[in-house]
Amino acid sequence: MAKKCLLNKIDPVGPNNEGYPVLEVVDSGSTFEASDSFEWIDCPDDIVSFTQWYNPNNQTFHKLPAYIETGRDTPLAVDENGVETEKYEFDWVNEVWTKVQIINQ
Repeated sequence: MAKKCLLNKIDPVGPNNEGYPVLEVVDSGSTFEASDSFEWIDCPDDIVSFTQWYNPNNQTFHKLPAYIETGRDTPLAVDENGVETEKYEFDWVNEVWTKVQIINQ
């Protein structure tokens, strides 16, 4: 059966905040009225609420960072005072977390 998903246009996500998180996924005939801050669009059957976001520029769905494995099984580097010198940064295009060096300013 065809699906529709409700997008949250209040809290953009993605690179340059160009997309919208998926709040709800329902059968096409089960949509409900929502304010102008939200939008129903057609979506594939495998889209899951609260775990994905939609990019309207290229009409694609992607996983939200919270639902992608970080690889945090390796500790972050620290300096001689125990202060972290690395952090995890999310690469929105490749949907991966990577360690990056913290540059003190």
